[in-house]
Formats: sequence, C-alpha cells, structure tokens
Amino acid sequence: MIIFVSDNQLQAESLCTHLKQNGYLYSVVPDDTKALDAIRADRTSLLLIDTGCTSFNGFTLCKKLKADEAHKDLPVILLTGLSDLGVLLAVLDSRADAYIPKPADPGTLLS
Repeated sequence: MIIFVSDNQLQAESLCTHLKQNGYLYSVVPDDTKALDAIRADRTSLLLIDTGCTSFNGFTLCKKLKADEAHKDLPVILLTGLSDLGVLLAVLDSRADAYIPKPADPGTLLS
C-alpha cells in the first residue's frame, strides 16, 4: 500500500490516476496526523509526502518517521516543487530515501 500525504486534491488525483492505472494500491491522506494513523492501520510499503502542503511540514513528518524505530525503514519519497540548495539540504536532513521534483513526471513516479 502506497500512502500519499498531500492536502492538494488536484495533485493527488493526478498522481493517483497513474498509480491506479499501473495496478498500485494507494491511499491519500490530507495531513501528518492522518498519515501516522494510516501507516499504523495499513501495511504501508511506500510513503509519498508532498512538501508543499499548507496543513503540515512534509520534511518534519519524514524526519519524525525516520527517527521512530518502528518506521525508520519505511521508504519515503518527498515531492518538492523547489530545487535550490536549501531544499536539497532539507531533503538530506529529513533522511528521505529520495525526492521527486514537482510537477511529478508519471514515468519518474512509477520508476
């Protein structure tokens, strides 16, 4: 199960269309609290976090998960609209497994 954390409904629908068309099971949650609930409830295999959300900080959520013994091995990919040095340092600091620049290319997302 892929959990996509984003409060941007249009972006979520677009990305999840590609996931669905390629046979992936997914769930979309709008904030960090619901993400933690979903991770605990489902057999999550990947977490996609939108870092451009207004309702939570995606970098902080990733860092919190990677510091938690129960979730530290959960693969996390950050979706970020920025690509300057500050963002790259934030990705590294959050200990994310990877990041994808927005708008996310469907081919890149699926790979």
